[in-house]
Amino acid sequence: MPRDMPLSKREQYEAAATMHETLGLALDDLEATAKLPGYTIDMANWHKPNYSQERGLTCSVCLGAASLVQRYGIPIEAELDYDSMGMVSLEARKRALTMNCLREGNVVAAAMHFYQVAMRDERWRVAELLRAEWTPRLWGFIESPRFSKGGTRLEVFIALMHGLQMDLQEAGL
Repeated sequence: MPRDMPLSKREQYEAAATMHETLGLALDDLEATAKLPGYTIDMANWHKPNYSQERGLTCSVCLGAASLVQRYGIPIEAELDYDSMGMVSLEARKRALTMNCLREGNVVAAAMHFYQVAMRDERWRVAELLRAEWTPRLWGFIESPRFSKGGTRLEVFIALMHGLQMDLQEAGL
């Protein structure tokens, strides 16, 4: 039966069949979340609310959690980490973990999370080659995961991640 209505943002995210499609959506979500008042991008935190007298309630988020904010409506006051993502679907958790691996250039671990298989075929070999190429390129962002609001460093990270997205697409991942 044909579907009359377009997919929701959540359905688009969960319907993306490849890592490169999911990464493209996640990068859009990261850019949108970076513009939200109260949110900062910090790859060391999944979704960590902070409260101070001077700034009020703020929240640090990583690449994977940005999609949880944009597509699943996770509120700013919710605290999520690797082990406590029970408020979202298993599919959303799988994709958030995949994005966490990709932001470090670890294409092998990302593929294991995304495709849920131990790949010993051609895809595995390609993922290993991409990991060897991308981990050093992203190392500065791994070592220093915090981004200032409106800073050019976030733009550089996003541009690099779009490069990884293109490599994943070319590799069929």
